[in-house]
Parts: sequence; structure tokens; C-alpha cells
Amino acid sequence: MSEYLLIGTRGWEHDQWDGSFYDENLPADWRFAFFINLVRSVLVPAMTWSQVDAEQVAGWAEDCDAAFRFVLEMPPELSRPAPAPQTRQALADFERKIEPLRGLVAAFLLRVADDAMPEFAWLDDLLTAHGDGPPVCVDFPRQAWPRAETLALLQRHGASACWYPEFDSAPAPTGRFMVALMRDGGLRELRGAVEKLGAWMGEQRGAGLFFTDPAVATRLAQDSRHIAELMAV
Repeated sequence: MSEYLLIGTRGWEHDQWDGSFYDENLPADWRFAFFINLVRSVLVPAMTWSQVDAEQVAGWAEDCDAAFRFVLEMPPELSRPAPAPQTRQALADFERKIEPLRGLVAAFLLRVADDAMPEFAWLDDLLTAHGDGPPVCVDFPRQAWPRAETLALLQRHGASACWYPEFDSAPAPTGRFMVALMRDGGLRELRGAVEKLGAWMGEQRGAGLFFTDPAVATRLAQDSRHIAELMAV
């Protein structure tokens, strides 16, 4: 296996963590440094990019050690069809903002808007413009895109489809990096997700398992990390 399975949470700023995961006396600007000592990867939400500037992003990079990994949701303006010049400009702006994280980014997650029509030319152009940057995993609205066409498009670009272990029995086969999202689960479900992601990764691919419910995310991430270590995933 080329890399270990990334396991983390979606974001590190949640009101529910005040006084529980984060000590109430911990300064706000120390939270990320505290987080990365306990959770070794993070999925950065799409809305973050409208709230931070390049200096703040550079601060994240300075706080990290070389082994920490980010998976970045692409900004909302890239989540639906738009004229090609507009899409390419938004992509360039995003890539410029995250430049300080170069070398720490494992993959991008593109969450296609629920109201986006299946205009494959738009998505094809976006993935083409992205080129040989970090692998892209695409989160399609459920049942909104024809499966055969979707997989064919992703395969052309080495992209993957986001996996929800609570709803789908196994991840789709295509791609270089798989993002799996879970809200909850017992030890049996966590082990099943880790096992299937390990099998999907094989010797050449990467994957990340991220927990999205702030109420349980840190606990499930740490439980899953222990499971993955026992299974050598």
C-alpha cells in the first residue's frame, strides 16, 4: 500500500466542541494546532474558502507537520455548470489561495450542487483544466446522474466518486483517491468501511474516511484510526 488510510473529520471548528473536545480556556487560534495532534487529517468544507485569506491558509501550513494531510472541498462556485472562462477563473483563484498547502493536500472533493443539471461538458472541462493536480473525488447528487456516463467521465480523468458507506455497499471502482463520508456507526460498521477502503486502495491508490456529524466525529475518527492500525490499513 502506497499510503495509509486518511481518517479525520469534516472541519475542526464546531460549536459542539467548545468545552468538550476543546478546553474552554484554549485560545481560538490554538485550536488547529491542538486538533492536528489528535486527528491526523481533515476535510476542509467548501464554505471555508469565502471566510479565509491566503495568510490564514499559510498559517495552517506552518502549524502542520509533514505527515498531516488535507482533503479540500472545492469552493461552491465550482459546484454547478458555468461558462468555461468563469469556471477556469474560479479554479485558478482557488488554486492560488491554497498554494501554501502544496505537498500537504491529498485530494480535492467536488460536491456537485443538488440543483445542477447533468451537463457533462462542464464537468469534463473543469477536470481537464485541473489537469495533473491533486486527485479529484466527485460527490454527485444521489440518483441525479446516469451511472454509466458518470463512471466513464471519471475514468477519463482518473477521478473517483464519493462513497457513503451507510448507503452504498462498496465504493465505485474508478479513481486515484477515494473520499468516504460517514455520519455515524458502531465498531462493526467502522471496521467494514476501513476494510473496504483498504481493499479499494490496494498498492497504488489513496483514500480518506471523514466523519461529518460534529457530535460524534472525533470519537469515531479515533476509533477508526485504531481499527485501521490493527488491520494495517
